[in-house]
Amino acid sequence: MKERRRLFVSASGSLVASGHMDHDVLLWDLPSETLVGRFVGHWGDLCAGAFSADETTLATAGAEGTVRVWDVATRRAKHELDVGNALVRAVNFDENALVIVLSDGRILRWVLGSHAEVLETGERIRAACFAGASAWLATWKIAGWPAGPSFSFSDVSSIIADSTGFAFVDGGVHYRGSHAWDRNFVASCVGLTQDHVVLIRGSDLSWLERRSGALVKTKSLAHVVDDVAWTGTELLVRGSGGRVGVIGRDVWLEASLLAAEWVTSSGAPVTRARIHEEGSGPPEPIQFREVEVAPPEPIAPKTREETGPLHRVAVHLRGGGRGYRTRARTVNLHASGTELELREGELVGRLRVVGTRRVELTASLGDSPPPTGIRLARWLRRRTTRSDQAEIREAIQHVEGVRDVRFARSGAAISVAVALWRMPSARTLAEWFEVVLGCLQEGAS
Repeated sequence: MKERRRLFVSASGSLVASGHMDHDVLLWDLPSETLVGRFVGHWGDLCAGAFSADETTLATAGAEGTVRVWDVATRRAKHELDVGNALVRAVNFDENALVIVLSDGRILRWVLGSHAEVLETGERIRAACFAGASAWLATWKIAGWPAGPSFSFSDVSSIIADSTGFAFVDGGVHYRGSHAWDRNFVASCVGLTQDHVVLIRGSDLSWLERRSGALVKTKSLAHVVDDVAWTGTELLVRGSGGRVGVIGRDVWLEASLLAAEWVTSSGAPVTRARIHEEGSGPPEPIQFREVEVAPPEPIAPKTREETGPLHRVAVHLRGGGRGYRTRARTVNLHASGTELELREGELVGRLRVVGTRRVELTASLGDSPPPTGIRLARWLRRRTTRSDQAEIREAIQHVEGVRDVRFARSGAAISVAVALWRMPSARTLAEWFEVVLGCLQEGAS
């Protein structure tokens, strides 16, 4: 497995960015253990990231081939760079620029708001990490960049470094610094604390002494772990689904999938489905321009709107509809490809998929969007009428793969949250959405 980092800590250790299962980037305030922001824009797995030294800016890279630079205070994307089909192995801030290490062997220096130049082109890079302004690159060997020693290890899957040394996984676990040792441990990822090398293997953590490589302790966690980070005082891990574990406190930080973290320019909160409408989404991509080296022109990936799970649902909804339709219908698909909004006169409906195990459908009359999913159910504290329940249950629960259905109803809003064993077809999702819209329309008429 080639390495992808999904957990990043600011210089002070108070802010933590983590990749979520829906490809958003979550921002945590570690002292208060609270979610303080959500960065929406990537549609591929998070694979690299870094905070600026002053903690005002965050850079993240997605497997879809884009690097985004975010304003931490406003949660907005300030810059975007398309790097084509290469994966980003590591990023690091350098004053007003970002240094980017790509899997195809290129190292870029991107002046934010301007062009990116190629600093170096070399062998394919399997893993990389920065320690200050320098980096360690793993190709058919491990070498320091821009200048440094090299070591003959050809199958590196994970590497991490700080100012005193670096550790890596290559069949076994290895450390190089003031001391050097090799141990025959199996690990998928490796991290560093002040005194230890931390190994990840499924849901198990192991601590090895930096000086000797001796095993100090092990710990089994409640979740499978795929990344680890050190704040300077505490060890953090990223668990399944994107939750963040604080090992010393024995707590897991989990985000509410229903929280709206985006705001308009005036500071008013908006739902994620309205981000594109309000103009608070990322700007147009900055064109990637090469200097000195001109590689083959990369093939531009399709947008998430064209390949996302709701694209075909939107097609069905634009062409379908129940008998109650008397007005023009508009269906807008969010850039993430996981949310869509339908408007038909005063009727407003929203459909969202969360991974492959959850669908949320909401409908309301008027411009005020209802809270989504279970949050609406708790807020209303009312049940749907028997006729509504029967129609919704008949439409949803007979479909194979449905695990649970929860719903709520008021005079002007209805919400349904469906837990799934697997995702149904686009036509089935469109039919569910039509039933929910129809129940609200008929109940208000």
